[in-house]
Amino acid sequence: MKNKIIIGIILFLGIALLYNINAEATFKISNFQIDCDVQENGDIEIEENITYYTNEDKNGLIRTIETKNELNSTNSADTMKLEEVLADGIDCQQEYSARVGDDGVYTYSKSGDSYEIKVFTPFTTSTKTISYKYILTNVAVKYNDIAELYWNFIGSEWDCPIDNLTININLPESATSGSIYVYGHGSDNGTFTKTGNYITLRAYDISAYQAIDARILFPTTAIPTSTKTINKEVLEKYIHLEEGMYAQREEPEIIFGLTVKQIALIISGIIIIIGIIIYLKHDKEYKVEKYKYYRDIPYNLEPEVLQRIYYGKIKSNAFWITFLNLIKKGVFRIEKTTNEVGKETEKIILEDDTKRLKEHQKVVKDQIKAFFSDGSNEIDMLKLQAKMKTATAKNYSKFMKELNAEVEGIVGETKKIPKRIISILAISMIALIAFITILSFTTDTTGIGIGIAMFLGMTALVYSMFFAAISFNLFTIVFFIMHFGAFQFANIMMLNQAKLGMMYIPYILLFILIQYVIRVKKKSKEERQIKEQIKGLRRYIKDYSLLSQREEINEIALWEDYFILAIALELNKRVINNWYEYGQNYVGSSNLETSLYNIGGYTYMSTVIMPAFHSYAHSATRSYSSSGRSSGFSGSSGGFSGGSSSGGGGRRWRRRKFLLIRNRNWKR
Repeated sequence: MKNKIIIGIILFLGIALLYNINAEATFKISNFQIDCDVQENGDIEIEENITYYTNEDKNGLIRTIETKNELNSTNSADTMKLEEVLADGIDCQQEYSARVGDDGVYTYSKSGDSYEIKVFTPFTTSTKTISYKYILTNVAVKYNDIAELYWNFIGSEWDCPIDNLTININLPESATSGSIYVYGHGSDNGTFTKTGNYITLRAYDISAYQAIDARILFPTTAIPTSTKTINKEVLEKYIHLEEGMYAQREEPEIIFGLTVKQIALIISGIIIIIGIIIYLKHDKEYKVEKYKYYRDIPYNLEPEVLQRIYYGKIKSNAFWITFLNLIKKGVFRIEKTTNEVGKETEKIILEDDTKRLKEHQKVVKDQIKAFFSDGSNEIDMLKLQAKMKTATAKNYSKFMKELNAEVEGIVGETKKIPKRIISILAISMIALIAFITILSFTTDTTGIGIGIAMFLGMTALVYSMFFAAISFNLFTIVFFIMHFGAFQFANIMMLNQAKLGMMYIPYILLFILIQYVIRVKKKSKEERQIKEQIKGLRRYIKDYSLLSQREEINEIALWEDYFILAIALELNKRVINNWYEYGQNYVGSSNLETSLYNIGGYTYMSTVIMPAFHSYAHSATRSYSSSGRSSGFSGSSGGFSGGSSSGGGGRRWRRRKFLLIRNRNWKR
C-alpha cells in the first residue's frame, strides 16, 4: 500500500510537471520580414514587419536599434532616422512620455549608439504586427575594388525565438554590371535566392539570442555618391576569409580526414554490430517445440518447481503450493476442530514424517513442525498464524535457496554474459569518454573538456551500478525517467556546446549496450522446452472443461496435480473450483481430497488458510531483505517584450554559425 501511495504521488507530480511545462508562458515572433533598399549614397532604407505571438498579457513592445556594428566598425551607420511606426497597420503617434494602458503611441530616445522605440499597444489577441520604417545613413562602404554592405540584421540581444525570417535586399540597378557575392551568417537552417540586383535570405527556427548577419559584396558603381570610401583592395581577402570560415564551420576535419559526424557514425556502427554479435551468441533464445495443449506433467516435476520455471522467479505463494503438495503426498492433513476456548478453527496434522522429500519440501515440513508444541504432532491455524507472523527469515530464505537449486539441477544455470565482455565494454566506455574529451579541446574554446569527462563518466558509472543492482518496477521507471533523463539532457547540452553533439549517439548506444549485457540471462534449452510444455499444460487445465471431446482422467492423483497446478499457475478461481468439483466425482478419497472435504472445499482454504502462508512469505522476505540487502510586465522593461537590437550584435565573430548560403563568385 505504501509503495502504491509513493508511486501515485510521483505520477501526480510528473503529470503536474508536464502540465506546468505545457502551460509555460510563450512569447515568440512567428514572422519577421526586413526590406532593405540600398541607396546610391550608401544609406539603407529599411522597413520591418514583425508579427509577435504570445499567450501572456503584454502592454507593448520595445525595439532597440544599434548603429554601431561591433563585427566591423567600418560598416556602422552614422545615424538612424525613424520615419514611421505602425501597430496592426495603424499609425502610432510619437509622445515624449507615455504610461501603461496607453494605446497607439510610442516614445523614441537615443543613448549613445542605441535608439530605443517603446511602443504602447496592449495585446487584445494572441498576435500583433508592428512595422518600423527608418533610414540608416552612410552604411555601405566603397573600396577600390568592391562595395560592401555588412549588417547585423538580428542582434544577439533578441530575447525571443523567431519562426520565420525573411531579409530582402534591393541593391541599386547598376549593381548588375558586375559580380555580386552573398555571405550569410548565424543559422544552419536557411536559404537564399538572387534575381538581378534583388537578394532574398531566409532562415527558420531561430532561437533567442541567436544573431543573423550578412555580407554583400557588389560593384562600386552601385553607390557612386557614397562618402564612405576606403583606399584599399579587399575583395580577394574577403572571399578567402568567408570561404575559409564556411568550410571550417560547416564540417571541420578532426582526424584522418574525418569530420565529427563521420566519426560518430562509424563508432555507432561498430557498437551496433558488436551488440548484434553479442545478442546472436549470448542472448538469442533456443528454438523449441511449441504446444497448444500438453496433458502430461513435464518430467513429473513438483508443482512448485513448475511454477518457479514458468514465472522465472519464486512467487509469494510458493511456500503455500509446497504445503498443498505435502498434503497430497500424505505428509500433512487438515481437519476442522474446536480449540480449547470453544472457537471453531482448523488444525494441521502431521500424518507421515517418513516420506522421502526434496530438500525444499523438507524445509517447509520442518518449519511447520517447528511451530508444534513439544510432543505434539498438530497445531491449530490460529496458533500457526500467530507464530508465522513472528517467524524469522532463516528457513524461508533456505527454502528459496533449495528451490532455486532444485530448478538449476533440472534445467541448468541461467547463462550470463562473460565478465570479460563486460570488462571490455567498460574499458571501451572509458576510452570513448577520453576520446570525446580530447575532441572537445580541439573543437571548442570554452574550456568545458574536463566537465564533459567528469559528467559523462559519472553518468555512465553511477547509473550502470544502479541498473545492475535494481529490479525495474513502476516506481524505478518513473524515478529514472526524471533523474537519469536530466543527467542525459545535461550531457547533450555540454556536447552541443563543444560542437560534438553527434558524439552523444555512440556514447548513449554504448551505455545502453553495457546495461543490456549486464542484465542478460539466457535460459537453457531444457528450461525453454519445459516452459513451453507448461504453457501448453496451463492451456489444457484452463480449457479442459470446454473441450468438446474430453479424455477421461482415470487416476485420482492426476486431478490432484492438475488442481494444485491450477493454483500454482494462477488460473482464476472458477477454473480451480471446476477441478475441485471434478475430483469429487471419484469414488474413494485421497489425503488432499479428504482435507478439502473436511474444511469445506477450496474456497474456504483459499480465504482462511492460504493467507497465513502468504503473510509468512511476505514478512520473511521483508525481514530477509532488511537484514542483508507577475502583473502583465516582465523584467525591467515594464511588461514590454523585445529588448532587440540590430547593428551591434555582440562579440560573436569566432563563434557564429553560417546560414546555408554558399554563393561562391555569384555572378549575374
